[in-house]
Formats: sequence, C-alpha cells, structure tokens
Amino acid sequence: MKQLAIAMLLFFLLLSACGSNTSSSPKSDTEHSTVSAKSDTSTSTTQKRSGKTAIVTIDGKTFEMDLYDNPSAQALIKTMPMKIKASRWGEGEYYGEIPKSIPSEGKKTDQFDVGEVGLWPEGNSFCVFFGPTPVSKGNQPKMDSPGIPLGKITSDVSALSSMDGSVDVTVKLK
Repeated sequence: MKQLAIAMLLFFLLLSACGSNTSSSPKSDTEHSTVSAKSDTSTSTTQKRSGKTAIVTIDGKTFEMDLYDNPSAQALIKTMPMKIKASRWGEGEYYGEIPKSIPSEGKKTDQFDVGEVGLWPEGNSFCVFFGPTPVSKGNQPKMDSPGIPLGKITSDVSALSSMDGSVDVTVKLK
C-alpha cells in the first residue's frame, strides 16, 4: 500500500509542470534569486510590445500573436518557422518543446493572461494559455514555475478549449 501511494505521488509530481519534459534542467541559485513574486494582475499591461507579429497555427486554427520586446522573444524569432507537437495541461494550456534552445532572459512570472504565450525555461517549452491550469487559483492561467512572457494572441482563444490533448503547432513571423 505504501509503495502504491509513493508511486501515485511521483506520478502526480511528474505531471505538475508546464512541459514535464525529461530534458529539463535544474534551476541554478541565480535563477532562484531573480524570480520575483507576481500578483494576480495582467502581465500583458506590463510587457512592452516589439511591433513584430507571429502567426501561430494550432491544429489548423490560425492566430496572430504580438511579440513582446525581450531577449527571449527576440531569440524565438530566430527559431521561426518552427513546428511543435504540443500537449494539453489541465483545462487551459498547451505546451511543447521548442526545437532550438531559447535563453530565459527577462522578467519571470508564473501568472499569465488568457491568450498569452510564454517560455517555460525548465523544459524549453512554448506555452499557450487559454484558461486555468492545474496550479491556478481561480480562472487566471498559472505556470507551474516562473517563465518568460513571449507575446499575446490578439484574438479569441476559446476554440483551444475544445481541441484534443495533443495538437500540432506552427509558429512563423508575419
């Protein structure tokens, strides 16, 4: 019975992250010291837009994303065009590993808005938020550990909630 409880605990811990990839690396002490607490306020109002737009297609549904002006978003542009196989996490996020490594430079947060896209550094994952995640309190999307906001989808993302658990994502510069 004790072994079953331990196995279940380990299973849930493995699933409790945006992009629970085995390729994730542990955080360094400097990363821990640079993470700041974030309240339940909008991240998009605090992010400067770069003026560049990406086209994000998720299982045939196309969205425009305004990219933020930060080093990670600029590095993302250099990986475009890219294809990602993404998995669903809870009721409000798709995540998938970015084919090339993206630096996790910039202000980190675990709070995101519906429609925001973020980089989850631990798994080098592209995360699209469209509702609450398993670690959310209320309806605001929350990343399991702090990540870098990359941009904001400018249209309604509610169609994502009816898609399958695994989707194909393509991202290219407009």
